[in-house]
Amino acid sequence: MNYSDKKFWQLQNAYQLNCTDIALYFYLQEVRNVCGWADRINRNSAKICVDLNICSNTLKNSRNRLKQAGLLDFESKNGSPNTRYIFPTSSNFDEVDGEVDGKVDGKVDSEVVGHLNKEQEQEQKQKKNIKKNIFDFGKVLIENYGCEKLHVADWLKVRKLKKAVNSETALKNFISECEKNNFPVKEAVEICAQRSWQGFKFEWVKEDILSPLKNTRELANAEYQQNSQRLTNRLLKILLQKTIDKISAEQTTAEIFNRVFLRIVTDWRIEN
Repeated sequence: MNYSDKKFWQLQNAYQLNCTDIALYFYLQEVRNVCGWADRINRNSAKICVDLNICSNTLKNSRNRLKQAGLLDFESKNGSPNTRYIFPTSSNFDEVDGEVDGKVDGKVDSEVVGHLNKEQEQEQKQKKNIKKNIFDFGKVLIENYGCEKLHVADWLKVRKLKKAVNSETALKNFISECEKNNFPVKEAVEICAQRSWQGFKFEWVKEDILSPLKNTRELANAEYQQNSQRLTNRLLKILLQKTIDKISAEQTTAEIFNRVFLRIVTDWRIEN
């Protein structure tokens, strides 16, 4: 690739030349080659249209775009079938190169800046989405289950020291253990914080819960037995008193009967 070809592709990128423009440019370069790389060549426009299979208007539009890009100039005279094409020298290309560099650099800079801005926007959106999706172990306990902030903070410190992961799965297992045993989540968190447990099992507190109930039952049984004994003693006392009263009453009736009987006997003897 020679110097002019290299510059052509730079200009083609800057001016977005189409396939017909490119074909016309290299067609004319081939003609120059035949002419010993002359800076000026004459070419029949009808011949060009036939060789490239294009119409006259397409030829005019393509060579105008090549002229705007600084790749060539042309002169045509009314009534003449030929057109003179003038090609820039290396020094002319250098002038055009500075112009192209400015356009290309400006375009590249704007594209790069736009691309960077889009990437930054995407990164910011991703960060926001990540923040939204971050699972907060302690926040769920406080907001959803009414746990004390101090107890939650202390328990999280314990879990951190024991290298326990505060994942959503870990919390679900903890909540499930509480709910299936009808044990308050709030109390479970407090117990874990107090006893430095990284997790919770109902079996660990089951004995603590049942012991007071057992003691209460034992006390209730003892009190029941005492009350039963007192009631029995009282009933026995009442029955005994009634028995005594009955016996006393029977004895009194007998004495009266004896006295009456003796009086009757005595009276009968006197009369007789």
